[in-house]
Amino acid sequence: MLAVGLAVLALAVALPAQARASAGQRFLLVSAPHGATVHSSPGGPAIAHLPAATPLGAPTWLWVLSTTPNHRWGRVVLPLKPNGRTGWITLHGLRTVHTSTWIRASLHAHRIWLMRGRRTLTSFSAAIGAPTTPTPVGRFSITDSLATGDPSGPFGWYAFGLSGHQPHLPPNWTGGDQLAIHGTDDPASIGTAASHGCLRVWPRALARLRPVLRLGTPVVIMPTAKRAMAVGRASAWPRLPAPARLPAARPRAGGFPTDLVLSVVRSVLTASLTGNASLHAIAPTAAALPGVDMLVVDRRRLPVG
Repeated sequence: MLAVGLAVLALAVALPAQARASAGQRFLLVSAPHGATVHSSPGGPAIAHLPAATPLGAPTWLWVLSTTPNHRWGRVVLPLKPNGRTGWITLHGLRTVHTSTWIRASLHAHRIWLMRGRRTLTSFSAAIGAPTTPTPVGRFSITDSLATGDPSGPFGWYAFGLSGHQPHLPPNWTGGDQLAIHGTDDPASIGTAASHGCLRVWPRALARLRPVLRLGTPVVIMPTAKRAMAVGRASAWPRLPAPARLPAARPRAGGFPTDLVLSVVRSVLTASLTGNASLHAIAPTAAALPGVDMLVVDRRRLPVG
C-alpha cells in the first residue's frame, strides 16, 4: 500500500506542472473551407473576400488575433497586400483550434526559432533578404505547406508559404512575391543577407519543421529576437497578464504548499495501512491536431526566393 501514497505524491507534484504547461501562450486559428468575407469591423462593410484555397491549392486557414466578447467575430491576419492588413470575419459555423506552436524570426540574428508557447524547442540559422530586397517584418501565418518536387532546386525540397508579400522585388523578377520559409541550392548563403526576402534554411531544418507547422501557424518576423518574442506574447490568445511579483509564501513543492502535499500523503498512507485506501488512475486525453496534407508545387507560383 506504500505505492498508493507514493502515487498520490507524484500526482500532487505533476498536476501543477501540467497547469503551468497549459497556461503557456496559445494562438487561435480558424479554417475557412468555403472562403470568407472580410469586414472592416464586426458587422461592418465588406472590404475583401478570401477564397476557399490559396493559389497553390492549400485550404484557407487564418490566424485570429482577437474576437468580439461573444466570439462571433474574429480579427484575422490577411494574406493580402500591403503586409500587416487585418480584417474581421464571422466565426459562426467555422472550425477553430488553438495551437501553442509558432515561429519567431530575427533578422539581426539571421535565425528562426521553433517555439511552443514561451519555450524554445530548437532554432536554425537562416538566410534573410539582401539589402536591396529586405525581408519584411510583421505578423504572418503559414498559408501553404508543400514539397517542391526538386530537392536540388533553388527552393530546396520543401517550402512553407507565408501570408506576407515582398514589396521590393528585384528587376525582371517573374517568380511571384509571396514570402516563404524554404530550402536553397546555395547553402553558403544561409546565415547571410542574400535572398529576395524569403527565409532560407537547411534541409534538416525543413525536416524538423514539416511535422509540426500546420496551416495557419503564426510566424513573427522582427529585427530582433526580443522584439519578436514581445510581439508573439502580445498576440497570444487569450491575452496574458504581465508577470507580477508575488508576496512571500510558505515553501512550496511543484506549485502546491509543502504542508498540504505532506498532509495528503500522510492521510493516504494512514488509510493504506488500515486497508481502506483506493486509488483511481486518471487518464487525460489529448486532442491531436490533424496534419497538413503535402501539396506538389506548381513551379509557376513559386515563392520569391
